[in-house]
Amino acid sequence: MRRHEFHISRLARDTFQFDDSFFSIRGDIVLTSARSAQRLAEAINEKRRALNVPVEDLVRPAELFGIGLLHEILHFIVQRYKEERERDILGKCHRWLCVDLGTLQVEKFLATFADLFPPLSVYRGEMSPAEYVAGSTGGTPNRIALIEEAILVYLQNRNPALASLTDLFDDDRLRIRTAYPKIVDGARRFMESQPGFGPDNEPLLDMLLAPVLASPGSVMCQLEFIRTRWEKLLSGTPLMRQLLLAIDFIKEEGKYFLMLAQAQMERSRVPHVIQWKLFGAADGE
Repeated sequence: MRRHEFHISRLARDTFQFDDSFFSIRGDIVLTSARSAQRLAEAINEKRRALNVPVEDLVRPAELFGIGLLHEILHFIVQRYKEERERDILGKCHRWLCVDLGTLQVEKFLATFADLFPPLSVYRGEMSPAEYVAGSTGGTPNRIALIEEAILVYLQNRNPALASLTDLFDDDRLRIRTAYPKIVDGARRFMESQPGFGPDNEPLLDMLLAPVLASPGSVMCQLEFIRTRWEKLLSGTPLMRQLLLAIDFIKEEGKYFLMLAQAQMERSRVPHVIQWKLFGAADGE
């Protein structure tokens, strides 16, 4: 069973009171099926309805499913880069940042990120953010995994197609408290000095941003971009099948909401007196 994941903030977890079953040990939201996306959308929309948000601002399950898949594919691309170009690319990036910005700034950033976007052990208070940064999970140093997650959180926040969901992963607090912009800019400069990757042989960070630049306003179009431009990288993997399913899911859900909107528009055109005759008392009463 494929797990589609994306990182959310401590503030979002506190606000929406998500069940722990939605999360991986690293703190990512885990969506294993369309039904799990539906459950997550229901949890978010319950809070949004309580705040009287417009109907158009309610979350759609297919959108969440697509975002989770998009996040997973970006992790996959990073892994393929490691396998085909430089296995220690993130470790080298970490060391380069420590030289460029100073170890104290980098460690403060990582600990703050682990606090604001916590893995389960930190969220539950089982260890401090600093303790988590110093440890490892599955043989991978946590500070290296956090750099990758921070880059993807940055990309989520710069994706206009996800604007309606920024309350799940807003990075303003991270920007205020740490050298976050310098960290991301430093990572970008470091990646530019490394071998290129993908169909355009571009720096890794540029490749990860390419779907957003190609179709900034649509998750579905970003997935379509990935399907066509990254086909050779995804071919033969379960992600390709999931990609096609997610695109179909978003299309079908879009048709449903379009029909609802059209029906609502038609109802608004019916004069009140006619509506009353159709749905209220009979003539002469």
